[in-house]
Amino acid sequence: MADHPRYSRNVALFGQAGQTRVAASRVAIVGAGGIGSHVAQQLSHLGVGALSVVDPDVVTTSSLNRLVGATPQDAAAASYKAVIAQRMCAAILPEMRIRVVTAPLLDQGAQEAILACTSVMSCLDDDAARLDLIAICCRNGLPFFDLATDTGGSNGNTWYGGRVMFSGAGERCPLCMDLINQSALQRAAMSVDQLEVDATIYGVGRDDLNASGPSVVSLNGVVASLAVTEWMVWTTGLRSPNALVEYRGSVGASFIGNDAPRPDCYYCRMWPTQTATGF
Repeated sequence: MADHPRYSRNVALFGQAGQTRVAASRVAIVGAGGIGSHVAQQLSHLGVGALSVVDPDVVTTSSLNRLVGATPQDAAAASYKAVIAQRMCAAILPEMRIRVVTAPLLDQGAQEAILACTSVMSCLDDDAARLDLIAICCRNGLPFFDLATDTGGSNGNTWYGGRVMFSGAGERCPLCMDLINQSALQRAAMSVDQLEVDATIYGVGRDDLNASGPSVVSLNGVVASLAVTEWMVWTTGLRSPNALVEYRGSVGASFIGNDAPRPDCYYCRMWPTQTATGF
């Protein structure tokens, strides 16, 4: 169906061969929340042939400010976010093959769904899970795009934005690009008692240890669009994807990151010596 008239405006940009490559793609979206739901929507409009959507989380009332496709009824029913994405994508592109996994990332079924794909969109908000996904992708030579939004600052100096990082052949990952929150990783590995001690020493409120930060639909949408664009140009052959794109909403601009990864990365060294890295 890559030659369907609905794709004529896509073809006007990247040609029929590019659309055929999009239709042949199988993309895993790991994390179907604020960013992942935007990604799923846009990939459906592009005409991707198959999606694997992996997310064990359910919709809550606080999700409704940013979860594309979710309704108050979904929050009341505690519907799975991955199921919401499936419903939305099927409405956009009924012929799309969609595999939904509502188990955690390290579940065998989740990993099988990811490894059945040709590329991965990492839309996680947990850096411990992000490291697990990096290991899965690098070990199996699976190209991936890592997406994140973030905010910070205080006293009138608030900053907000996000980034997209691409790894196509084990040349970089979020760890060796210093994009991983080491403090969050350390807390994720602590026991309840250790968390209490950490809170006492560093003054972190007990209620803040598992708290979620701000998440706004428009910031998620910008980062998702940047990521889908980088995926599109990579898949269709329009150009090579940028290694790192940083969006700074506080100044309304995107920047190409030029920092080199730290050498001899444990995860990047897992990458097989010969793998397919795109079309």
